[in-house]
Amino acid sequence: MANCAVDTVVQLVKEYAVKEAEALAEMGDKIMVLSDRLEWLQTFIRDADQKRRSKQNPFVAVWVRQTRDVAFQVEDVLDDYFRKTFLAEMERSWWNAFFKCITHPVAQFWTLHDLRNRMNKIEQRLIEISKNKDDYNIQSAGEPSSVWTSSSTTNLAAWDNLEEDMIGFDGYEETLKNLLIGADTDPLAIISVLGESGSGKTKLTRKIFNCEEVQKHFQIRSWTLLPPKYRVTEILGKIHKKVKSQVPHEKKVQRYAGNDICEILMDELDEGRYLLVLDGMASITDWSTIKAALPDLRNGSRVVLIMQSDCEGVEQFVDRSHPALKIERLNEEMSKTLFLNRVFGVHSYPSWFDENTYGKDVFTLTQGLPLAIAILAGLLRSKESQAEWDSQFKQLKDERGMRALGHILAMSFDDLPHSLKSCFLYLGALPETKLHDGNKLVRLWISEGFIKPKKGKTLEEIGQQHLKELVSRCLVQLLNKDAEGNVQFISIHGPVHAFAQSESHEANFFTIHDNLDVHAPSTVRRLSVQNHTEKYVPLKNSFPKLRSLVCNFSEEQDNTKVAAPQTNQNNFAQEQDNTNVSTPQTHQNNFSQEQDNTNVSTSQTHQNKFAEKQDNTKVSAPQTNQKSHTLRFLHASKFLRVIDLQGLRLESLPNEVGSMIHLRYLGVKNCGLKQLPASIGNLIYLQTFDVQDTDASNINEEFWNIPTLRHIFTCKMKPPITLESKDNLQTLHGIDCSSWNTALLEKAMNLRSLELEGLSNLHMEALLVALRKLELLVHLRLKCSKEASIPSGIFNISILRRLQGLEIDGKLEKAQGENSMQSYSSTLPNLTKLILRNSSMSQEFIFMLAKFPRLSFFKLEYSSYSDKKLVFPENGFRGLKGLHLSLDKLVDWRIEKSVMPELAKLYFWQCRSMEVIPDGMRYLRNLKEVMVYHSHKIAKRIKEGGDDYRKVEHVPIIRVPWKQAEKIKTLFRRSIKSLIASY
Repeated sequence: MANCAVDTVVQLVKEYAVKEAEALAEMGDKIMVLSDRLEWLQTFIRDADQKRRSKQNPFVAVWVRQTRDVAFQVEDVLDDYFRKTFLAEMERSWWNAFFKCITHPVAQFWTLHDLRNRMNKIEQRLIEISKNKDDYNIQSAGEPSSVWTSSSTTNLAAWDNLEEDMIGFDGYEETLKNLLIGADTDPLAIISVLGESGSGKTKLTRKIFNCEEVQKHFQIRSWTLLPPKYRVTEILGKIHKKVKSQVPHEKKVQRYAGNDICEILMDELDEGRYLLVLDGMASITDWSTIKAALPDLRNGSRVVLIMQSDCEGVEQFVDRSHPALKIERLNEEMSKTLFLNRVFGVHSYPSWFDENTYGKDVFTLTQGLPLAIAILAGLLRSKESQAEWDSQFKQLKDERGMRALGHILAMSFDDLPHSLKSCFLYLGALPETKLHDGNKLVRLWISEGFIKPKKGKTLEEIGQQHLKELVSRCLVQLLNKDAEGNVQFISIHGPVHAFAQSESHEANFFTIHDNLDVHAPSTVRRLSVQNHTEKYVPLKNSFPKLRSLVCNFSEEQDNTKVAAPQTNQNNFAQEQDNTNVSTPQTHQNNFSQEQDNTNVSTSQTHQNKFAEKQDNTKVSAPQTNQKSHTLRFLHASKFLRVIDLQGLRLESLPNEVGSMIHLRYLGVKNCGLKQLPASIGNLIYLQTFDVQDTDASNINEEFWNIPTLRHIFTCKMKPPITLESKDNLQTLHGIDCSSWNTALLEKAMNLRSLELEGLSNLHMEALLVALRKLELLVHLRLKCSKEASIPSGIFNISILRRLQGLEIDGKLEKAQGENSMQSYSSTLPNLTKLILRNSSMSQEFIFMLAKFPRLSFFKLEYSSYSDKKLVFPENGFRGLKGLHLSLDKLVDWRIEKSVMPELAKLYFWQCRSMEVIPDGMRYLRNLKEVMVYHSHKIAKRIKEGGDDYRKVEHVPIIRVPWKQAEKIKTLFRRSIKSLIASY
């Protein structure tokens, strides 16, 4: 859309005018004149884009394209000028310095002369375009809606509570639940859920997938999204990755080495009753391969296929013994109810609102399609007067040539504020079949220049407001929030994603590439490479105009680890799962032990990097082409602002990256990256640097002096001894302090998230001094050496009032007396998540922690507690909702009265010495789920009929190791067969 291009360029011109005022002084007012002309034309573009989409006038499409192209020209000219200017200043040798003194004035004259000539041509073209506007009678449509705010005079449904409506699905819910929960001796059944796009079939299945009855009935659950193109081994690997973490193993399972992925998956699923959901369409050949890997245990296991009813050949997947569940559209009454819930929620309607008239119009326009109703409601939420509502309905009724959903999407998009249009189109560059990290998306928007600064707010806060607005308008699905109410994870509806891609293509905003040559590479400005079948895609073209490169490739499956259930999984964006969120938001990352990814974790800004104790057995999947990318196609891309490479096989970045001075975002993930170019310190505008999931640990010292850095995610990197002030820095992760003076933290006073490793006793005093100055800190993770002790005084730093998450891996120094700990709970009033490992805490420390008012998740693992007896005091842990105990030496755990009244999830892991669970568990009436792994004494006692079953019989979901004896027998039989075969 031309409006997005013009708006971005106008902001860029203003940014350059401020930052490079001296360099542009000789250009006089010419730059600002161009900006004014573009800004003036922008008021007419919105209406022109609407006419262009309706194809009423072919000349309008030409005018829109010409306006967009001239905006691109302005961007190219300015970016080229400042790049040349910067590179000329970079010459540092004495000979180059001497030579530059002679030649610089001449070079500068010709550079400015070239800039002036190019700007004159652009100005002439703008004059012609303005004249064409009058010739073709293109009028301004006025300003779009303003961003929704909580101060709106109309009472609206809460922006973050819009996914709860399941109007008209009651009958479907009961039917699907009955199909899933059958007799324990039922054979494996394939359940098909069919419906058109936007009918709510995925949402329905997700709700049943998450309900208590289903969770209790199935020991193993997995949800997998099928991308448009994939290798069947990738899908089997993804299913295995989710299944294996729900299957406990007492020892390393070397039996997997070299086995076929089908045999491995069958081996894992043999653990118990399983429920697998495949969301998307597969070929009949791939489905046969997947089905062959699913054992029929005749124990009531189920596989659910979610497919579009209008897809060719869908009837081949339907199990004849189980008729497909087909989701129909809503009737008029249900459509009206859903619409009203989406707009007003529980609030009363405005006095002018006619429920029946508008309800009938909604049904007429949407024909009962739930997604169309939701987006229409999102559009009208921002309208406060009857005149605005009537105007929107009139436009919808006047358009007869467009599909209802497509027209509603177009109107909703056109109604977005200018600053949000680019943010929305950016969603089309992301894979549809993945969860997306809200904080990362905001960082990308900032790097692209989509976020305009506002006084009193950080760019990240403004970006979160934009994301909430898209949620409020039902253009994205909210999956999870953090304790501050920020959006953590989102997903995108298929039709909305398709619309964003269509508009991006029309406006040359983003080019989507899979495995074919890119058409017209010389005009590509943003490139999204999406491939779910390969790790290497040949790109032979050069892209001289490229601003952004976003790559999303399939994950490696040959390094899949077989491990016990993990509780610190944060990389849910990689799990490609759209299942819902139901547990408390502040600790979901620590309490998704099932690993079916139904609960989305906390933000990746707060990555939990504690090393998990898991075996290193690898599963061998079919090997793909191991060729690594060299990124040679980027050599001509001088204007790049964003490089985000996920899954691309890569060993090093080209040295030419250092000459891409406009680069603001550099992210490499899961790519085997080992080396970073020495020239990376030249990236003077870099804001986000993310190499945390790579093997790159060394970087040029000049990198640390880049003044614009806002977010740094690394893996055991050592900063230099000296460091310049870092006022913009908000995130600092993966820092190795073994040879670093932590007092240098005083240079980054605005840190929100901090993770340090390699701390020794020499660092502790300086660490406490530095932490006392980090008033804005929200997340803190510390890992020290075995010999070091972290001062318990860290819990008594009053300046850390904003701290919400604290993770400590290392021994905690004992406090001097009980009185010294009495004020701890009042100094950290907002602490919601606490994870301790190897801390050797005392009972006195537990008494202190029990007083923290907002602590909602508490994890004690691996020598974090020193005694054999653990007591949770009376009226303690009042706000705790999730508790994880992983204490091998703990023998006796006691719960006093009125403890943990809000506890919802309790997890035992490797509590091998504990024989009896507390009698007080009978009084935990809000407890919804108990999970027991590698704690066989407990598992034996809490099973139905066991000595402690009466203490947990009120708990809906109890997970324990399943069929371990049968599993051992199966493994023994397979070992004998292998032995016989070898002879």
